[in-house]
Amino acid sequence: MEALSPGEIADISRATELSLQEYNNTQSQDDEDIELAKAVEESLQISNKSRSQHKSGSSSSSRIKNTFKRRPTYPSQIICDVCDEPVSGPGYGVRDYWNQTFCINHQHDGTPICFGCKRLESRSRKGYVGLGDGRTICPDCYSTAILDTTNIKVVVNIVLQFFEHCLGMDVRARIPVFSVDRKEMDYHSSGGTTVGIARASRGGNRITLEKEHHQLFQPSRITILILFGLPKIMTGAVLAHEFMHAWLRLQGVGNLEPKIEEGICQVIAYKWLEWIETMDSKISSSRSEEAQYERNLKNTFKHEVEMNSSHEYGEGFRDAGHAVAKYGLAPVINHIHKHGSLPG
Repeated sequence: MEALSPGEIADISRATELSLQEYNNTQSQDDEDIELAKAVEESLQISNKSRSQHKSGSSSSSRIKNTFKRRPTYPSQIICDVCDEPVSGPGYGVRDYWNQTFCINHQHDGTPICFGCKRLESRSRKGYVGLGDGRTICPDCYSTAILDTTNIKVVVNIVLQFFEHCLGMDVRARIPVFSVDRKEMDYHSSGGTTVGIARASRGGNRITLEKEHHQLFQPSRITILILFGLPKIMTGAVLAHEFMHAWLRLQGVGNLEPKIEEGICQVIAYKWLEWIETMDSKISSSRSEEAQYERNLKNTFKHEVEMNSSHEYGEGFRDAGHAVAKYGLAPVINHIHKHGSLPG
């Protein structure tokens, strides 16, 4: 392979800059993305690699994609991981941690997108499963998905261990937890009955659900509903968030500003993701494809929490996280408990 001349390096630098500008016009990009793109440009200058590279990092395995976030140099040379054609249209999209690059229009042309890992289905490697409520899930996420109310109990017990042994918080009160579909999640009221997923069976690329009605004995009783079909590690993070809501109610804490309550609940979900990695040696140290997938999925969910732009969940998480970093988790929770606010 030929070494690049100074002129060619300058051309590559300019192409990278233009590519960044084009990408920014089509999709908002966080600081981490910008720093990474600059790092790619710098690495080109330092390593003086050949520009003959057509496409890097692709793997025949859908599960293990290395965690290096690529930014190809020449837009005309970027091959879409969905349609296997050169990227068309204004700019391109990426899935960080999965090394997936794709034409922007695939986000809106009916291409299945996994509800768990957010990867788009490749037309050469089909297999995404429809969950029956408008969501789809990739084979990897389906392999660990929590599909019904019975199987969710295992994850509930792990989350309760996290609260008791890691946080020193008791939420052992009997709190009903039900797996539900999106329709029930959207229309459920605080009392009466709920419709949970009793069993889920797969036929081809579709899921068939058997539902059952559950009577809620007291309209004011705490009940947790969670969407069925999430991968196990993401189910745990959502449950950690919801059990923090429950703990606050059990302590008699009510009428909190939504930004404060959702913010501290997001902090707890984030800490659960960090805790489960230290507790599961497979995730923390194994080099297997399954372990790499789990790490990528965990990082994907953590990134979603970090970059959430909403007032309650995004700004709330960052404000609560700043307070926890300054004062510690227990003092912040105690302050919320006593004063209904974050410490100043």
